[in-house]
Amino acid sequence: MKYKTLLAETYKKEVGHIDWGYIDTITSFMSLHVNSQYFNVNSYFMFLSFAIFLAQLIVYYYKKQVKNI
Repeated sequence: MKYKTLLAETYKKEVGHIDWGYIDTITSFMSLHVNSQYFNVNSYFMFLSFAIFLAQLIVYYYKKQVKNI
């Protein structure tokens, strides 16, 4: 709550009035304004898929190396 008050005071100094709708939007948990700061579900699954794919690629490479020896 202190953060919202501080933002409201700063916003009033900069703009001249307080837009509580904007303040509530940027301080809510999942907001468009702070979405890049969170590790969302899509990026998690992309990272997980890439890690599994890379592990399979490494295993395939090493199995191919063992068969060629």
